Amino acid sequence: MNAIIGFSDIIKTQAFGEVGRPEYLDYARDIHESGRRLLQVINDILDVSRIEAGDRQLNESVVDLSRVVHSTLEMLGQKIESNSMIISNLITANTPKLIGETQAIKQMLINLVSNAVKFTPSGGRITIHADVDDFGQMHVSVTDTGIGLTDEEIEKALSPFGQVDTALNKAESGTGLGLTLVQSLMSLHGGTFELFSQKGIGTTASLIFPPKRVSSTGVKTPERV
Repeated sequence: MNAIIGFSDIIKTQAFGEVGRPEYLDYARDIHESGRRLLQVINDILDVSRIEAGDRQLNESVVDLSRVVHSTLEMLGQKIESNSMIISNLITANTPKLIGETQAIKQMLINLVSNAVKFTPSGGRITIHADVDDFGQMHVSVTDTGIGLTDEEIEKALSPFGQVDTALNKAESGTGLGLTLVQSLMSLHGGTFELFSQKGIGTTASLIFPPKRVSSTGVKTPERV
């Protein structure tokens, strides 16, 4: 798969010289994009399988959530810009830090923000925020003003390989394992994942970390208004 992706990339970028016919460039782009999507499917399946088999261990450290969110938004910047999304990032350096695996938390946020962009019409708003509740749990949430989901669609979205078909996501099909992977990674952290949505209003996806995952060195976030 890496060879297919690599060689198709060389052809589509014409790294070794111009390709004779423009149709070949289109074929190379299709091969490259299909290869990347298939590789993502394979990686998602392997990640979920490793977690279910108990072979996935967390590489824990103190996680600076503000840096992880900044990195996530940078990675998805082109996608956000092309969809004319308005991003409200309420997570700052004063947000309590987490004890967990940086890469896993980033992976979860990438999945949640990507879904928010996918199911929100152009010009919509996505808000990323974090709060510590009265029980000491930390809620890291991504809220969008998208099309929203029914209870049946939420159940489907949370099932392995489940995909919700809408006019907004027809051009960009995923693996259907994104939220399954989020649930599995949250389970490894001893936390839970919640998805709340209202049709025509929007969706809030929340990563809920237990009190033991909230660093005591963090500063409690101010209330949002």
